[in-house]
Amino acid sequence: MSLYELSVIVKHMPKGRTVATMKRIAESILDEGGFVSKIESLGTKDLPYKMTAHGQSNVRGSFGEIPAGVVCQPSLSGETPPAFRPEVNKMIEEAKKHIPYNQRKKFRLNTAIGYNPF
Repeated sequence: MSLYELSVIVKHMPKGRTVATMKRIAESILDEGGFVSKIESLGTKDLPYKMTAHGQSNVRGSFGEIPAGVVCQPSLSGETPPAFRPEVNKMIEEAKKHIPYNQRKKFRLNTAIGYNPF
């Protein structure tokens, strides 16, 4: 069983609509086979910065927290977990060899002094 704390920020709405939104989020968790222990409202607060979504700018938001969990069913077909499969380990090794683009090109000084004076 895996436990998670889902932090939720929704746009500032009347209390009834906020409650309905939180219930819809909890119902979607239940529909996917998870469980919800409680729905907790943390109140309405100013957002750390202006957020824009669907053409609307928001500076206040309603914060909430939903402790949820997922019950993991053991595999009955005898499959090995992904961490122990050889093809997954091969993909992990290939990913370790890949160098991100922002780290490939290093800025080199074309001066003979050997350090950056700026």
